[in-house]
Amino acid sequence: MAGGGTSNTVTKADPWSGQQPYLTAGFEDASNWYNSNNNSQYYQGNTVAGQSDATKNSYNMVQNAVTNNPLQNASKAQVQATLNGDYLNGNPYLDANFQTGANQIAKAYGSAIGQNASNAISSGRYGSGVQQAANTSAQDTMAKNLNDLYTKTYYNNYQNERQNQLNAVGQAQNVQNQALTNANALGSVGSAQDAYAQSLVDADVNKWNYNQNIGYNKLANYLSLINGNYGSSSTTSTPTQSNTMGNLLGTAAMGYGLLSGS
Repeated sequence: MAGGGTSNTVTKADPWSGQQPYLTAGFEDASNWYNSNNNSQYYQGNTVAGQSDATKNSYNMVQNAVTNNPLQNASKAQVQATLNGDYLNGNPYLDANFQTGANQIAKAYGSAIGQNASNAISSGRYGSGVQQAANTSAQDTMAKNLNDLYTKTYYNNYQNERQNQLNAVGQAQNVQNQALTNANALGSVGSAQDAYAQSLVDADVNKWNYNQNIGYNKLANYLSLINGNYGSSSTTSTPTQSNTMGNLLGTAAMGYGLLSGS
């Protein structure tokens, strides 16, 4: 008759003896740090750098160029005046200039009339149709010269003046654009200054955070350095078999041998 059972073999692997005190100390420090009243704080200063004077000034320049630009207002006024016809007789010197030319034409007309009379008298035709025709011709010449003078003085001057005004409107727009260009250039300088100032603030924040977490980081680095196989244990069960009858016979034979020997 056969019988059976189980044989248990326990295998245990502890950490290296030299490692054990460091592991114990590390785990204790981790527990103490976790359970302690952690006084870590958020950075107390400003985390965003203030704007530089250049940036602030550029903002003001852009705002003034858009909302309070005297050249822009003047340009609008010039265009509106052009539409209204305000410059038809806008030059105060035109009348005097025209009058000077008109006086010269009148003087020439008077000279022509006088010459016609002198010619008629010398030829014995004073008051004749020939004299009258000559006077009419002189009068027509005077009228033509006055008309040409008027056109040249007023119309051409007005056309030139209006072209000058319209050119000024275009130049005013260029001046306004230049103001915006200057503001944008100043803004670029301000942006560079702001970026540098922000980098200084970020450096202070990083330094603050480093000091706040220095204990935790040291502990984490410490545990990573001593990390390894912390040991393990396992149990292996091996079944066993035994022959009961064979054991009994063996025992009986052993007893018989002892008796025979005696």
